[in-house]
Amino acid sequence: MELSFSLVISAKPESVWPFLVDVGLRRQWETDLEDLAYDNGPALGATGVMKLADMPPMPFKLVAYSEQHSIADQVEIPGGATLTFSHEITATPETTLLTQAVRLDKAAPTLEDVEFLAGVFSGTPEAAWRLKALAEQ
Repeated sequence: MELSFSLVISAKPESVWPFLVDVGLRRQWETDLEDLAYDNGPALGATGVMKLADMPPMPFKLVAYSEQHSIADQVEIPGGATLTFSHEITATPETTLLTQAVRLDKAAPTLEDVEFLAGVFSGTPEAAWRLKALAEQ
């Protein structure tokens, strides 16, 4: 199951990308992010730990990484499921399309899982709007 949100940013991809990979910049728009540490820098397959407000530290793995285009981190959650948080930027002639998604992979998901995913995703549109405002400055 996946939920996503897209919006147009009036900035070039190279102005948006740092807000996805630089921890200090990312915390400006992802306000519940307390810490994000890569073991050896961002790259496909890299691992690290992220800490969100009111949550324990969570180990993650980058399952997608394409410089200036996309990054996705995946965390394991109880019950044999994974959550994948993806951020993709697509250049258009004069703007950038930002798409952010949260995907829950679990065998035989239930309505409770849908509600859980909706809760995890609920702040994504507002966070994307904050990223847009910062990148357009």
